[in-house]
Amino acid sequence: MNLRIALPRIACALAVSLTVAPALAQTAAPSTDKSDDLTTIVVTGVRASVKSSLDIKKNADQLQDSIVAEDIGKLPDNNVIEALQHVSGVQVSRNAAEATQLLVRGLPDIATLINGREIFTSTGRFVTLQDIPAELLSRVDVRKSSRADDIEGGIAGVVDIHLHRPFDFDGFQAAVTAREVHSTLSSHNDPVLSALVSNRWQTSAGEFGVLADVSYIRDHYKEEILDNYISTQSIGPVAGSTGAGGTAFIPLTEGAQSILGDRERTAATIATQWSPNANTDVYLEGIYTRYRNPNSNDFFVGLPWICANPATATVFPNTN
Repeated sequence: MNLRIALPRIACALAVSLTVAPALAQTAAPSTDKSDDLTTIVVTGVRASVKSSLDIKKNADQLQDSIVAEDIGKLPDNNVIEALQHVSGVQVSRNAAEATQLLVRGLPDIATLINGREIFTSTGRFVTLQDIPAELLSRVDVRKSSRADDIEGGIAGVVDIHLHRPFDFDGFQAAVTAREVHSTLSSHNDPVLSALVSNRWQTSAGEFGVLADVSYIRDHYKEEILDNYISTQSIGPVAGSTGAGGTAFIPLTEGAQSILGDRERTAATIATQWSPNANTDVYLEGIYTRYRNPNSNDFFVGLPWICANPATATVFPNTN
């Protein structure tokens, strides 16, 4: 028998047996066994968040990818920039044991927005993305191509960070997140804490909503770096060479660094919304971030070219 024909027939037979069984059970005597009682099983997954990001990408007027949190604080990483490194076409560079710079297709000229508005921190005309923790976010959009109405400055792309607002929830919402992160190099356990409270009310003047969201992250980190810079030097005839001299590659510096830091970030958002009718939405919101990072750098730098004269160097036979 052909297996491809047999499988549908088996499926039909199972379907018939499952359909007939309840009909027979109706004529049976009621069971007193409580184990037969049905219970409700609720399954929550990431399908809704993935579908939302795909719908946003499909309906966008430009090349765009989005990350949508399926629940509060459920973005895949600790902050915005680390979450975006999972997006195709986005790269990050790392420093001080964390992602620090975002690149779109290898280019750094990116405009950053919060809820569609341009906001900048002290490092330049952009938001320091690692200062905004995942607990504050509802979604992040990465626009890889520019439109005429985009805010200028984002030649490589635009990152739009969407924070929670009270009308994002059906009613009262409260969430608390507490995690502990262990760093192996620094041998420290550090907290990642967040709390969100939101509610909305229907009044004679319209619907009001208030939301407060706070986050605290501490990170004792250690970063170890090895330095090895090579320089080319023109040398004369040296022992062991087969020619009359030429170009040799010699160490310019040899070194190592051990960086210890105690990074601390506090962030908070407060948002209020008022909707007097179905066509009007008035909101007032603010965001606060605080960053502290006392650190020390123990390093050794060796300078071989000071101690050695290239004219007296010895090279491997038949090489430079």
